[in-house]
Amino acid sequence: MTTIKLKNGSGAPAASDLVQGEPALDLTNKRLYTEDSGGTVIEVGTNPSTLTVDTTTLVVDATNNRVGVGTASPAQALDVVGTIKGDSTFLLSNATTSSFLQVSTNILQFGTSSSDPVAFYANNAERMRIDSSGNVGIGSTNPSVYGKTALVQTTNASTGGLAIVDSTSAQSAKLWCDTTNVYLSSGNTGADPLILNAGGGNVKISTNAGNYTDALLTTRNNGNAIDWGHTNTAGYGSTLGANAGSGAPFVGLSCGAGTNSNTFRTYGIKGSLITTDNAGSLLFSRVTTATADNQSPTESMRIDGSGNLLVNSTSAGALAASGRGLIDVDGTSDSAIELKAGGSTYGYLYTSSSQFRVANLTANPVTFFTNNTERMRIDGSGNVGIGTSSLSAKLSIHNSIATTYSTTGYAATPSNSMLYLHNTHGGSNTASLINFRAGSGDGVIGFVEGGGTNDADFVIQTDGGSNGVERFRISNSGDTFFYANGGELRFTGHSFYRPGASGSGIHLSTDKVLPANENGSVSDNTEDLGSATHRWNDAYITNGVTTGSDERYKQDISALSEAETRVAVACKGLLRKWRWKDRVEAKDNNLDSDEVARFHFGIVAQDLKAAFEAEGLDAGRYGMFMHDTWTDEETGEERDRMGVRYSELLAFIIAAI
Repeated sequence: MTTIKLKNGSGAPAASDLVQGEPALDLTNKRLYTEDSGGTVIEVGTNPSTLTVDTTTLVVDATNNRVGVGTASPAQALDVVGTIKGDSTFLLSNATTSSFLQVSTNILQFGTSSSDPVAFYANNAERMRIDSSGNVGIGSTNPSVYGKTALVQTTNASTGGLAIVDSTSAQSAKLWCDTTNVYLSSGNTGADPLILNAGGGNVKISTNAGNYTDALLTTRNNGNAIDWGHTNTAGYGSTLGANAGSGAPFVGLSCGAGTNSNTFRTYGIKGSLITTDNAGSLLFSRVTTATADNQSPTESMRIDGSGNLLVNSTSAGALAASGRGLIDVDGTSDSAIELKAGGSTYGYLYTSSSQFRVANLTANPVTFFTNNTERMRIDGSGNVGIGTSSLSAKLSIHNSIATTYSTTGYAATPSNSMLYLHNTHGGSNTASLINFRAGSGDGVIGFVEGGGTNDADFVIQTDGGSNGVERFRISNSGDTFFYANGGELRFTGHSFYRPGASGSGIHLSTDKVLPANENGSVSDNTEDLGSATHRWNDAYITNGVTTGSDERYKQDISALSEAETRVAVACKGLLRKWRWKDRVEAKDNNLDSDEVARFHFGIVAQDLKAAFEAEGLDAGRYGMFMHDTWTDEETGEERDRMGVRYSELLAFIIAAI
């Protein structure tokens, strides 16, 4: 298809000016020419005012200087009604601007070949343009002022902005602005969920197109913060930001950065704060005044750079160590960790300056496990069990010890003991003791160190008043000591005795009982059996009593004097029978007794004494007569008692026969 060009000029055109079928108008002479198939210029008409070809196919209005294609009444210099089809370019130009419409490589192209813009009109008014730099303006004749693409709103409302509509027209989004903010809103509801504040540098994500107080998410330049949520119409709910003074990041819940550096403000209620420090700690704090600005936070808890959890404390305590997890709770007066299950408190850990408490608020036991096995428990009555869950006493210890008891070495083996007590202090007179108390009285049992090696003594003390008094001791060598009312008894070797200047005892020898002195040593002819005040009642002896009579131990050996002989003869006549008064009282005069006191034979000590005195002799000079005196310990009364040694008396009487 050849492009149609209507040429005009003065005079007939030359053949070189035309191509076949191309029209040329001689305006001076009002003639129309064309070129036939042979290349000859032919004149179509002479001075026509109108040239018509097939009614509307081609009309030339010479009067108005117009050409119409597809119309009988052209309204423009070239008025085409219908489709214009060409193989090259359709050019539009005036004295300053050249425009074109063409197809190139299957691409429709239109535009200007000069630096002039391309403008799009509607309702005889420009609506869009593309300038020579490729900037696009909608509603703007100078889009380069705003950017690559500029949309100038017809009104500062959602109806004046950019709309994006889904394929079914069910939903749309609108982007628009006013003199303060930029909005991304729903074309259906009219709500503004996203607002960019141009003047303040803030961003708001909300469900309401009102002010910022109900923001779900807001960024703002005050404190370099992002605010989200809302608790009430008083202000933002929470903040993610950095302190304007220190630059430290923080997360504020119901609070945000304060007006002054390193401070915080609340919005209607008290706030909570999560911050960091230069040591890598994570701090949890409180902003304690509702609806107030420029507050300093009060720290409640932190996780320090080592991973330790510190409650009401800013530094880990003495237990902190590398690689050790630590929970440090520090109250101003006391601290507690409350343990709950299902919302109910069942136990707690508590400490103060005066005590540490592990508490179970129910009657259930407190149990202690190692290796996933219960080792100890305290039941609801306060009974303690070790190795058992069946508690029948205040302390029950159960263990299975297979080792057979040995008389030596067994007690010194801790693994073979049900209970092992060890005072590691050591040194002379240090002790490992167990204290027993009943009412206000105390008793002590345990071991006392002697200061050497393996020389501890076993001791028992009782409450002797304000202080304990030792009553029993077994020394490391096996000696046994008894203490009572200021006195002492010892059992050492085979002797059981009372030490001290007036002490005595017995020695258990092979097949015999021997007297022992105050040192426990066997003695001879120094100890008495009984006394004038404490007599034995009966002695059961098979072969009689042996009395010492060795001449080597005697002196002043002589026969009886005449006076002594007379006394001996008199004593023979003084032998009597009698009954003891106390036996008569206990037997004859006792309604509960079916016994009677028996008669005894011998001499009355007073008669013996009188017989000696009758001959001018002192009975006390003779061993057969005994007269002992003492003071009664209960009444303080002076007492005395006379007695007779019958072995000597009988020998005395026999000597006179």
